[in-house]
Order: sequence, then structure tokens, then C-alpha cells
Amino acid sequence: MAFEQHSSCFVPFLIMSINVSFSSGVFPESLKEAIISPIIKKLTLEKNTLSNYWPVSNIKVVAKIIEMTAADRLTDHLNRNNLTENYQSANKTFLYTETALLRVKKNDFISAIDKQQVVLLVMLDLSAALDTIRPFNFC
Repeated sequence: MAFEQHSSCFVPFLIMSINVSFSSGVFPESLKEAIISPIIKKLTLEKNTLSNYWPVSNIKVVAKIIEMTAADRLTDHLNRNNLTENYQSANKTFLYTETALLRVKKNDFISAIDKQQVVLLVMLDLSAALDTIRPFNFC
């Protein structure tokens, strides 16, 4: 309720801050700070084992808004200028790794191999990426 009452003062400042950040190419230093909290992956895991935790970063709301705005602008730019590949799933609405797999057909691979063409499929699964963060990065 308080935000809605004061949004006429806050929103123009927020928009100006975002635009200045984008036009200058500088992300404000004060927004680069975050509180990182370890969150256990599953309640059944051993609580004394560091690898059983995910580091969850709590960033400032304004930083998150700038991040989301940048992602939206990048996606709009890529789509508006047809800069994405047909089989690319990143930065496309409602497309995921699973969607990319469904679009790749076995016959496409066989056909390419028969023509002695190179077949390359790159897939990234980042679901366990946070497991690789070393403990000293938490501090």
C-alpha cells in the first residue's frame, strides 16, 4: 500500500536510474552488493555438509529491476532483428532445453551424417551449476 501511494515519486526516479545505467554502461556500485544465504537443497540431506546447500543471493530490488529490464531489452532486440537461430531456445519465451530436444529429430542427424556433414549439439544443464561454487565465495 505504501509503495502505491508513493509510486508517482519513486517510479520516475527508477526509470531515470535504469536509463542512466544503460546509456552510460555503468551498473551502480551500491547495487552490486548482495546477501548470500545458504539454503539446504533437501531437508533430508546432512546439514553439516556444505555441498548440500545452494547459495541464494538476495540482491536489492532496484538491481533486480535493472537486471530484468536488461534481459527484456536484450530479448526484444534479438527478436526484433531476427538475431536468434531457429533451434536456439535461450532468450526465447516458453522455450527450454526440453523444447530444443523435441525440435531436434533423429532423421536430421542421420541425414547430416549420410552427407558427411558435421553434427554438433550443445546443451547446457545449469541445474547443478551452483554446486560448483566454492565456500569462500560465500563470505
